[in-house]
Amino acid sequence: MPGKMSSASATRFRPGPLHGALRVAPDKSISHRALLIGALTRGRLSLTNLNTGADLQATRNAVTALGARIDGDGPDLTLHAPERLAAPGDVDCLNSGTTMRLLMGILAGAALPARLSGDDSLSRRPMERVAAPLREAGAAIDTVEGHAPVTLRAHAGLHAVSQRLRVPSAQVKSALLLAALVAGTTAQISGDERSRDHTERMLRYLGARITWDGERIELAPSPLQARDIEVPGDPSAAAFAIVGALVTPGSEVRVERLCLNPTRDGLLRALRAMGANLTIQGEREVCGEPVGDVIARASALHGVDLDPALLPTMIDEVPALAVAAAFARGTTHIRNAAELRVKESDRIETVAAMLEAAGIAVTRHPDGLDVTGTAHLHERIEVASHGDHRIAMAAAALAAASPAGVYVDDAQCARVSYPRFHEAWAELQR
Repeated sequence: MPGKMSSASATRFRPGPLHGALRVAPDKSISHRALLIGALTRGRLSLTNLNTGADLQATRNAVTALGARIDGDGPDLTLHAPERLAAPGDVDCLNSGTTMRLLMGILAGAALPARLSGDDSLSRRPMERVAAPLREAGAAIDTVEGHAPVTLRAHAGLHAVSQRLRVPSAQVKSALLLAALVAGTTAQISGDERSRDHTERMLRYLGARITWDGERIELAPSPLQARDIEVPGDPSAAAFAIVGALVTPGSEVRVERLCLNPTRDGLLRALRAMGANLTIQGEREVCGEPVGDVIARASALHGVDLDPALLPTMIDEVPALAVAAAFARGTTHIRNAAELRVKESDRIETVAAMLEAAGIAVTRHPDGLDVTGTAHLHERIEVASHGDHRIAMAAAALAAASPAGVYVDDAQCARVSYPRFHEAWAELQR
């Protein structure tokens, strides 16, 4: 076990059951798209319950640089889309890969010059996977050895987008769709594996002529309508409260108005396969997205060989799933998760290190983990978050069922995606 952290600088998440109802942070993916796609409508629309974390600030700044006007400074605002997109100049995308990748598509479609940069973490993430197919459609884009900063140059215009995805990725296909939409051309994209379809749903909700079946997407030239958008709760943010309740005796948590998009519910399906007591109530559709309330109660879990096909629908929830596996009887095998190695941290490594710090047996693989559950955790558990918000939040779920809590060196990074995480967690443990 590593040397002891300074208690003064570390955050201690305490043990104990979780109770109550909460609305988790608004969905980041949908919030990004509401701002970016809303800016393409040439109209006025109200956006409610937007995520207000640092990643979304990057997108707000980018949308303003494109010429949009935003009235409001919180989760509810009014967006006035520009009649014509402006060249944004230098755009700092901070730590947001979604901002950078989707903006690449919009700028490529508009043939506008720009330079997109980010922090050290974002600058290590792969951008050529978006740049290469946009180049094939006629865009002029340069990366630095496949990474940011990304430079887009003016060009003669895109031709029809026809691509088979090299990597099934919601951000790659979204960039291609937005490029075609802005350029006024068609898009035919194949090779998807049911990655997140928030872009497709939002485009359809706003009037685009688009069809998709989980493998192939077709978009026809389509003007968008300015319609108001309400953002549901983020499944990735809810994962930690749900898992914390499942693994901690005496817990029951109700997560309200949660996004239940079938491309995002892989964690719920995986947890049910492990024996989780989960109930869904009040299912309905809001602005093109399925929404409902999820009730999680303490459960006796067992290990599973996780279906690799589930991973694209729960890639950001793997840190939470690993915590569930840590308290399950037997071993849980997680594969098809190589994408975790190019997130805000190498999450295969940082998740494994977190669990090992607690005394849990973990085997690393290039594309996943094997986690063997145990009832005997270390008394003092110290976790390095590596500035990764999902590791910090996973540590809180681990702490709830631990003997004496968990110390995290940088737990404030949770606010990147869930600004009120610490307050919400404290309310559940009151």
